[in-house]
Amino acid sequence: MSLGFICFTIFLSILFAYASGATVTIINGGDETIWPAVYTEKGDTVNPTGIKLDSDQQYDLTVPDSWSGTIWARTGCTGDPNSDFHCEVGDCGTKKMECLESKPQPPATQVKLNLVPKGGSSSYEVDMKDGFGVSVTVTPFETSCQKVMCIQNLDDDCPNWLAVYSSEGRKIGCKSPCFFTKEPKYCCTGEFASPQKCDNNQYTELLDNKCPDVVSNAFDGSHFTCSGGTSFFILFN
Repeated sequence: MSLGFICFTIFLSILFAYASGATVTIINGGDETIWPAVYTEKGDTVNPTGIKLDSDQQYDLTVPDSWSGTIWARTGCTGDPNSDFHCEVGDCGTKKMECLESKPQPPATQVKLNLVPKGGSSSYEVDMKDGFGVSVTVTPFETSCQKVMCIQNLDDDCPNWLAVYSSEGRKIGCKSPCFFTKEPKYCCTGEFASPQKCDNNQYTELLDNKCPDVVSNAFDGSHFTCSGGTSFFILFN
């Protein structure tokens, strides 16, 4: 993606945000098509719940100023978008491009937002504790707030036993040991249900070393706050 395109995108999106309130600008900075999806946890349901973005395309998603939800990118999607739709990574199980009220099926790179009006404090995080797909950068419009970046392609670093493979045999996603095995030692449950006993593993060490700002396990407190009413860029690539 060219620097000029990114700057032009940011300029237009800031103008849009100030005119229309809270906006989440979703950008495809990669070379392949992605299908971002939206799940509303709290607040008025945000639509659309499924979007197609080719390389260098963006979508300005309008959200209520009080809203909690998840935004993620699906990849490797095929089929009729109204009746037989399926994605290799991040599928939501509706068999449609619209995810409606369904959450992502791991692995998926999940951006979680908890937005409040001006005067409060919004929070945001990149959640990879169940797995990951594409890389991501989350940038608040408010320049004093922390940018969250996981820009490296981690798929090749995923342990083979946790990897999701394309039909061509290429690694395209990574499941966490917790999601894959459901074992307490990986999920930090049972006798391991404390920060002191929730040990790192090959997966969490990968994230801690290469993407330290993302959530990697149940006791990872890697979330950030920003002034209420701000909008966000989400760049998937």
